[in-house]
Amino acid sequence: MRKRTLALVVAGGAGLVLLAVVTVGAAVFYAHFHDRGLPRTTVAGQSITGQTRGEVAASLRERSADVTVTWTADGAERTATLGDLGLAVDVDATVDEAFARNASWGGHLGVLVGGHKVAAVVTSDGTTLEDVAAQIATEAGLAGSDAAVVLAEDGTTFQVIPAVAGQAVDPSTFQEVARAAAAGLADRSTTVKFVPAAPTVTDQAAQQTVDAANALVAAPVVVSDGKADHSPEPAAQAAWVTIPTTPQGLGDPGLDLDQVTGWVQGLADEARLDPVTGQQYVDPQGKVLSITKQAKDGQEVTNVEQVAQAITDQVPAGQGYTGAFEFASVPATWDSKQVASAADVLAYFPSDGEKWIDVNLSNHTVRAYEGTTVVMGPYSMVDGKPAMPTVTGTFTIYQKYESKTMRGFEADGVTPYVTENVPWSMFFHKGYAIHGAYWRSTFGYSASHGCVNLPVATAKQLYQWAPVGTVVVVHR
Repeated sequence: MRKRTLALVVAGGAGLVLLAVVTVGAAVFYAHFHDRGLPRTTVAGQSITGQTRGEVAASLRERSADVTVTWTADGAERTATLGDLGLAVDVDATVDEAFARNASWGGHLGVLVGGHKVAAVVTSDGTTLEDVAAQIATEAGLAGSDAAVVLAEDGTTFQVIPAVAGQAVDPSTFQEVARAAAAGLADRSTTVKFVPAAPTVTDQAAQQTVDAANALVAAPVVVSDGKADHSPEPAAQAAWVTIPTTPQGLGDPGLDLDQVTGWVQGLADEARLDPVTGQQYVDPQGKVLSITKQAKDGQEVTNVEQVAQAITDQVPAGQGYTGAFEFASVPATWDSKQVASAADVLAYFPSDGEKWIDVNLSNHTVRAYEGTTVVMGPYSMVDGKPAMPTVTGTFTIYQKYESKTMRGFEADGVTPYVTENVPWSMFFHKGYAIHGAYWRSTFGYSASHGCVNLPVATAKQLYQWAPVGTVVVVHR
């Protein structure tokens, strides 16, 4: 009995020791691998045992950059990287999956028993892979086409371009192969096969879109500017129509707000009346001496955006549109010129000290003024003969020549004349000038071709006094 009891005591002690050893070993195992790749764990076929998250991530980036997909289609071979196909490895998500079992004892034990195989988590940009597949079919001459809606040559109606039957790449021989290459981080090769492909947009669907688009062109649109009603030309209204495309085909036709706004703004610009700036002369006390142009208020359209938005909303809703512009007044302003005292008795209203030349056709004289003060003259002059009279009005000197050869025609419009070396010429309107006349010995009558002729010395004196821009008033 004592021997049996002793044996039990020894066996129990050995079990405790073994349990302690196992417990310590498990603790050491967990401590070592809790932030490292567990044994028997692979990512895309490659062991990550003992690697840190950062090391696994770096390896994934390096491996994914080297993966290629090679395909043969219609006898031609091409190779592309994952990036070329719009595919990428989500490194963070893949690492999270690889380390998902590190957080618990159960996860550690499960890996030791059954292992942990992780495929790379693959993302796609959603379009490139399918675009490449479509390009393969196109290059093979097998791609068909969807029915399309286009504006007819008359620019006023829409019409259908029928669909063309074709073939598309069999996804199992290309797209799926590419995704498998990304998930396994291993190069893949494939021979592309083709399968019949129905058009996404059928002729019937395109005709329905055409009917809806043409209804928008035919919808009544009337905008009144208060004087007349305006409607767009059919070609202009057709230009408003937009037909969106979606992955499922053609969307519902609508109107382009910017195009509609442009048309409405054009009408508004035509309806706008710019204010007329009034011109008046006032004396130093502000009294109006003369009004040479009456001020007049203008008007501008204030609801362009509202009209355009209403057209864009109502026409697609089948309501058409009838509306009117709203206007706001644009106040006119006055351009007031203060003139010198007593200027109201002169042919011109000058500012104080302003240089100007008075050409009086009634008494054939020229005077030079500074403000209301005569500084030169009166000088006798020769103005235009009855058949070629001197132009009347208020002008400014725009060009000066110390000597100028003048050419023209007589009153008959046929006989030419040429006068060389005309001195001290000051042109104030087209071919009309004040200049010296060395060929004349008397002045004070009408006999020239329209210019104002002066004695040479007088013309020089006036030339030296009057700069370009000096006002010339010719009157009777």
